[in-house]
Amino acid sequence: MFVRSRNIRRDMAAMKRYVENEQANEQINQIAALVSSGNSDSEIAEHLTRSGAVNLKYAEVHWTPQDVKEIRISFNLAVVGQKFCRRCSNEVKQEAIKCRHCGADLLANESAIPSSSSSTCPFCRTEIPSDATVCRSCGAKKGYTTAQGVVYGEVQTIIFGIALPAVSLLAPLAFFGANAITGVWALIMLVPVAHSIYRLSTGGVWYR
Repeated sequence: MFVRSRNIRRDMAAMKRYVENEQANEQINQIAALVSSGNSDSEIAEHLTRSGAVNLKYAEVHWTPQDVKEIRISFNLAVVGQKFCRRCSNEVKQEAIKCRHCGADLLANESAIPSSSSSTCPFCRTEIPSDATVCRSCGAKKGYTTAQGVVYGEVQTIIFGIALPAVSLLAPLAFFGANAITGVWALIMLVPVAHSIYRLSTGGVWYR
């Protein structure tokens, strides 16, 4: 594995202030420098793991390409000459006016959500981009529902919180008809459905 390191020392010397946490801020700047040097998410993840950098998300020395991409999306660290689609988070050419991945109107998308806007993590009070879904200081995640430590986004909430419980609710009724047992089962299955609908209607929340 070869990590291109051109200009990394120079870039790290001119560190930007992304977050208040010094360790997290240094990691973000290091990733920004590696991205500007032309490294892929996989190369950056392997480099961070080999160099012993602690991933604050897990509090251990372990990095995946997805971890790197989450940071790049959260802090707008796109590859040179590209930008992120704010609907699907995939990278497209800087001059693109339509996302080739999801078809979003990028000009309307950019004007609707200023890239300079920011908010605060409710747990550690670190300033983060308003469209961030992960706080890189404390590892908090933004989503609609959570189960067994996994935070679900909008699509996952619809699938696992509404569609699957609805199928589990209707299947026994179709096979066994309405009775006391299927009635209790229906009430149990309605709980995640109602909760998911409520969360989707009120917006995402932060979990840690």
